[in-house]
Amino acid sequence: MANCIIAHLNDGMFMEEQLLSAGAVKIMQHRQFSHHEALPGWAYGFYEKYLNGHRIIMHGGANRLGHSSKLFIMPDEQLGFFFASNVFNPQVRDRLTSEFMNHFFPPAAETVAPVSIAVDPEHDKQYAGYYYSTRRARNSVEKIMLLLGQLKVEVDDDKLQVIYPQGSLVPDENWVKIKPGLFQNKTGDTLMAFREDEAGNVTHMFIGTEAYERLPWHAIPVVHAGYFAITVILILSIFFRRPITQSRLMKRSVLAARLLAGINIAFLAGVIIIFLNYQVELAYGMPAPAKALFFVPFVSIVLTAPVLYYCLIAWLDKQKSFAYPLYYTFFSIGAVGFLLFLKYWNLIGIN
Repeated sequence: MANCIIAHLNDGMFMEEQLLSAGAVKIMQHRQFSHHEALPGWAYGFYEKYLNGHRIIMHGGANRLGHSSKLFIMPDEQLGFFFASNVFNPQVRDRLTSEFMNHFFPPAAETVAPVSIAVDPEHDKQYAGYYYSTRRARNSVEKIMLLLGQLKVEVDDDKLQVIYPQGSLVPDENWVKIKPGLFQNKTGDTLMAFREDEAGNVTHMFIGTEAYERLPWHAIPVVHAGYFAITVILILSIFFRRPITQSRLMKRSVLAARLLAGINIAFLAGVIIIFLNYQVELAYGMPAPAKALFFVPFVSIVLTAPVLYYCLIAWLDKQKSFAYPLYYTFFSIGAVGFLLFLKYWNLIGIN
């Protein structure tokens, strides 16, 4: 990696060999894209960061198997280094970067912090809500991590606060407004901006080079937690309910419902076990037990059909009490709602 750094600092030359053309190096190090004119952007293979008035291009890496690394280059200073550690803690590499810059390239004595302006309660309250990284899974089982990795933004009269997920290695941060739609954290020189659509609705939040998409109300954790709780309660209720009639048909309806409920609860228990015991493996592939488990919902789909049939029969049998068809309808709604929940989070089959 040191050889790569040397080449980037020497117009692509290393050991008297032209590994990259000078033009290619210039293009690779030049900003190609930025989410906001005030924020650092992206080059080819690098992202920008500005510390103590100096431009740095970097590339970081980390994985939960126990690794964190960062490639650090200051083209204008002809300086660079590569850092790697055997722990999964991106904060280690970020702190190293800050400490390195503060020691060797301290901020100028005359540097003046931007003057903050008051938060506009009428306008800035719209920034409050839940956000999730645009670098996320949408069509695989990893989508379920959306429930655990959301950032929450709160706005009060004098500041904006970003609350990170519980268990995150990143501490919560307070931000002050320096321009309309532009904020700066109180502990450093990181900037944050928001994007609005043509109608004035907030759609994205940008922190440095990272982009976050604002989630609609139906995607926030509390909504899905409530929805999930209701469906599970309706499904479990069948184990505490007996038909008010001794007819064979009603007994069969309860048996079918209990069988479906049992399989659904067993699937949930399996999912919990998988996520508790295969967290690392799930980040890099699908372990064999998970592959088998995610086919169980297909059994639930098949068993839901007779439950819906018995629900219809219960309503058509006018000699029976009104209470049982009504209850069975709620159970059926819970069973179908449970499958819709699994479908939304890609928990049916292998995706």
